Amino acid sequence: MKEQHAKQRMFRWVGAGILTLFPLSGQANSTIESHFSQTGFTGALRTPNTQTLAFGDISLGWNFEDNIDTGSGYSDGAHNTVMLGLGIFPGFEFVSQDTYKRFNGDVGWGSAGSDLSFSAKLSSAAWFPDSPFSIAIGAQDLGGIASHHDNQYLVAGYDWQGFRLSVGYGRGSATNQMGVNYLEGGFGSLEWQTFDWLQLITDYDGTGINAGVRLSTLDGWLPWQSRLSATWQFYSDSETKNRDNAYAGVQLLVPLSLSPSQQKIVPRTKSLWREYEAPGLAAEAVTENPPQASEALPQASADAADIVMKRLADHGFQHLKVAVQGDHLSVALENNRYRRNEVDGVGVAMGMISDAWPGRFDLYLLNNGIPVTKIRAQSPRVQDYFRGDAPSVSGLNISTVSTYDYYAVPWRDPSRANSAWIPNINFSPNLRSTLGTEFGVFDYSLALGTNLVWDLWPGASLDVRHLLPLAVSDDVEQVSWHPVEEHENEVDRILVHQAFGLPLGLFTQFSYGRVYGDYIGGMNESRWQSASGRHKFSLRVGYFEQEDTEFEAEPRLLSYRYYLPEWDWALEVQNGEYWRGDTGSAVKSNHWFGDVQVIIEAHTAGEEYAGMYFKIPLTPRQEMKPKYVQVTGIEEWRWGYYTKTSGDDNRITPGAIWEPELQHNIERRYFNRDRLSPLYIRSQQHRMKAAYQQYVLGNAD
Repeated sequence: MKEQHAKQRMFRWVGAGILTLFPLSGQANSTIESHFSQTGFTGALRTPNTQTLAFGDISLGWNFEDNIDTGSGYSDGAHNTVMLGLGIFPGFEFVSQDTYKRFNGDVGWGSAGSDLSFSAKLSSAAWFPDSPFSIAIGAQDLGGIASHHDNQYLVAGYDWQGFRLSVGYGRGSATNQMGVNYLEGGFGSLEWQTFDWLQLITDYDGTGINAGVRLSTLDGWLPWQSRLSATWQFYSDSETKNRDNAYAGVQLLVPLSLSPSQQKIVPRTKSLWREYEAPGLAAEAVTENPPQASEALPQASADAADIVMKRLADHGFQHLKVAVQGDHLSVALENNRYRRNEVDGVGVAMGMISDAWPGRFDLYLLNNGIPVTKIRAQSPRVQDYFRGDAPSVSGLNISTVSTYDYYAVPWRDPSRANSAWIPNINFSPNLRSTLGTEFGVFDYSLALGTNLVWDLWPGASLDVRHLLPLAVSDDVEQVSWHPVEEHENEVDRILVHQAFGLPLGLFTQFSYGRVYGDYIGGMNESRWQSASGRHKFSLRVGYFEQEDTEFEAEPRLLSYRYYLPEWDWALEVQNGEYWRGDTGSAVKSNHWFGDVQVIIEAHTAGEEYAGMYFKIPLTPRQEMKPKYVQVTGIEEWRWGYYTKTSGDDNRITPGAIWEPELQHNIERRYFNRDRLSPLYIRSQQHRMKAAYQQYVLGNAD
């Protein structure tokens, strides 16, 4: 005990010494940076302020507290914290956190317990960036029975000359890890942005007073506008047992890519979104001084059509067809080189067509030989935007197309560079994992997935995947009943798919074979999308039987999706029967930031669950040219987690809310991860232009 108090006195004296280095008469910075607190939200040291993560910002924080007693349970006393947060809307942040004492303990249940929880905050600051006043409301540990961070709060803030004063009132919990009086009643904080790289902080959290310092990297030090910060709380007189400790933390913040329509909603922060701002992570590169439009375009002729065909084929487009009707050109092609986002391929193709054809043209986009989208444009208008300074492609018409309309075009020649019988081999990590369980913070089984996709004829594909185990955590390896199943060296999927494009916006695919290692059966996916793409209904129906147990899985899931292109956001509701027979409903909020998709979802299926998932591309924007074989990464890799929010405990039922997910499904193979719609393509003209300038004019090929 004496040693502990001596260490605390040392921290306090060192902290006081740091404070004396920066007298109050110094020049304060008027821009006040926002950071994670110790637990669950953007704030000071241990209390929330009115700020949130900016729209599209993702942040990872890790805090390490002193004097952790590993002999007591994780619900009491000092602990470490891992936090992952996202600004999913302007002024609204969603944060997940896991608190623990040992990252990984002895093998077995309960040896290194941790607590996984979700938090949310809604603030006015993002909507009124020029006002010094702001208010926010928030809650921690949403739902669940075993809640160790449960609280709700209201906080008001005032910014002045580099100072931020926050005063709030909260409702705490008797089981809160931070103490019975933590955020119970009044709390407050004062933050002083002394320099761009230095912040001094003190707060009162209901249990005591805390003081600390925070250091940050400056703009331009890290790529993608990222920011790295370090926090040190050197003083606390908290009345909570074993919480009057110092803690140190680090936080990495990365802004994801926002489209122009997303940028127009509200300013990203008070000082950002300058004209010279560098692009965020996953942003599309645009040349600073694009060349001006050509003064004259070539004349419409069969020779011009041949030039179009040759250039597109040389670039790597497949299944090429052309039809010439006077000054009108029709081109059909399949894009297997920009599968990370079909919009890149559309932009490259439109630019190359407009370079060689002077008049109107129709571009039919095919996937596995089936027409899915039609784009009509005038070459001069495309050139005005792609090579000039026009604000967009005027007169652009985008629509869905049926197979009947496609075959009604008088195509001149048999298709060139046919994609059939050219196998695609893609590699991706296959990760099974848990977060925040009684086994520890993170358990996993990791394998290398090698997937062969071989297109046979229009709509037909052979789909085979092999899993090669790479690594496994000790709990998964040694505990037979661990919720994570260890990978085996096996071919876990052999499927044959046949898709059909139908009239009236309908599309369907039938699949039959082996999935998940030992299930044999078939599945049908069907969808209907409105002409604009704003509305979509989809249905998944299947029947599979497990070879060893003869268990019968009969998933039946019906869903409706609404898309808002201004926010690049989709809301989906779902109802039906899951893989294991549990029935219920789900609400999913889908947020797009460039090619990164974030899903926050809630399920009610006997038990209630909530989770957050990331779907990210693990492949370059431009992949290798398909010739005899094409080797690529994967356009969508999914990872995330969910937690139980109902019942008498936090134990998750194995196989609960298990949705049938095929890698070769309709949305990924044919509809650009559910982004191939007129509304989406029109909103992404800036990206089409960027792709053309980078991969055609920039000779990135």
